[in-house]
Amino acid sequence: MECDRTPSIQLDNRMLFMIRMSFELLSYTAAWPMLWGAIAFVLAAGLLAQRHRRHAAVLSPTRWFCEMTALAAGPLCMLVWGWYVWPPNGGHSPHEAAAERVLECMALASIAVAAALVWRHRRRPRHTVAVATFSLWWAAAAFNTATMAVRNSWP
Repeated sequence: MECDRTPSIQLDNRMLFMIRMSFELLSYTAAWPMLWGAIAFVLAAGLLAQRHRRHAAVLSPTRWFCEMTALAAGPLCMLVWGWYVWPPNGGHSPHEAAAERVLECMALASIAVAAALVWRHRRRPRHTVAVATFSLWWAAAAFNTATMAVRNSWP
């Protein structure tokens, strides 16, 4: 069966549906042990960054804001990947396992980027850790949404 990937209103609505679902699943993912492990990793990076705070370069607030928006790339990439591999017509994808591995790699990359930005912006550790924590929380919800799209198993 061949899949038509031409842009259409239906495909746009599916992507908007996935973005909305990812925000609706935020409360569901709050109980995930994997999310708390990722947050603990970022908090540890924040504590380490605070200890080495005086060795940090002073970065402008504009640059801080621009780099914090980069944290949205991980969840958005997960949602786009889930949308792309979402099997058409309610079927099952033969590449389900590979698509899930890609999602897992994206989740690990989101954790690494969050921890790296916490270290980079160690002059403002509290603000950076707060933004990174929300980013990881949204990444967990986006991971769950994209996994449901890959498996075509919507509630």
